[in-house]
Amino acid sequence: MDIIRDFLEFELFSLGKYTLRVYTLVAVVIVFLITKILLWLIKTTMFRKQKLKSQNLGNTYALFQIIKYVIWVIAFAFLLETIGVKITVLIAGSAALLVGIGLGLQQTFNDIVS
Repeated sequence: MDIIRDFLEFELFSLGKYTLRVYTLVAVVIVFLITKILLWLIKTTMFRKQKLKSQNLGNTYALFQIIKYVIWVIAFAFLLETIGVKITVLIAGSAALLVGIGLGLQQTFNDIVS
């Protein structure tokens, strides 16, 4: 067990206060793979239901794209936090942009539903 811990805590490089270790890279790869698998499951489910209910393919695709972007933003924020970047400053700075995106998404969902 000590061998695995020593390997995961191995320092790849250091730059000022920041140190990149093997476990950081492993965490990044795991989050990336989980995100890809989650998106594949969502896509498969959505398009299977679209065929069963004979919904508009364009609406299903648009909804999947929105879900995909939201999931990737969350995964990217989690990855930044994992590698040591403080995302609270980024989120606070982008609050106005996120409000605008929310209003645009509201209109998009209204178009999809109708």
